[in-house]
Amino acid sequence: LCQTLYTGETERRGGVLALGRVGRPDEWAAVRGPRYLYAEFEGQRPKTQWLFDNQSDPFQLHNLAGDPAVRDTQRRLARELRKRRRAAQRGRAV
Repeated sequence: LCQTLYTGETERRGGVLALGRVGRPDEWAAVRGPRYLYAEFEGQRPKTQWLFDNQSDPFQLHNLAGDPAVRDTQRRLARELRKRRRAAQRGRAV
């Protein structure tokens, strides 16, 4: 799974979803494609969001969440993440 998250290799087959727990189920979640990684952490209010461009920032040092230049990408990935989280909660793959 770590290699898949790092490379995004399965994006060609529909993408990668990762869910995690710090204090409660599905507290953080991420979706990764060949270029971008989008993640949300709901353990804090307001929800923390991360967006990384894995081509220009492979070590994920610069969070692009909220940057107007990638607003459409962030919205698209946030929708995809919500869709995949709902499917995972129902026990279905997307």
